[in-house]
Amino acid sequence: MTATTDHHQDCYVPQTEGRVVKDDVAFVFLESDPRAHFEHGGTTATEDAIRVPVVAGDLVKFRGDVPHHTVVPQGSTVRIAGPFHLKSMEYVGSCAAE
Repeated sequence: MTATTDHHQDCYVPQTEGRVVKDDVAFVFLESDPRAHFEHGGTTATEDAIRVPVVAGDLVKFRGDVPHHTVVPQGSTVRIAGPFHLKSMEYVGSCAAE
């Protein structure tokens, strides 16, 4: 990733079918970047986002149906392995925009 992603939920592939993952999704950071982070939740005025720093080798587990995104400042790059559904190890991706 070379830019901040939109807030989204994760869907099973193909994402155009709109099958939202309603349990655990995960990915692994492949490199560190102290300027970037992953945010889970926090899309309402009353909810604080959980922020996870980008640290190589860290596995990040979260609910795929909760809106989330990765914040990547200009000039930064974030590489990940995944995301995948933890129960099935199936690849998942951002749900198609409505």
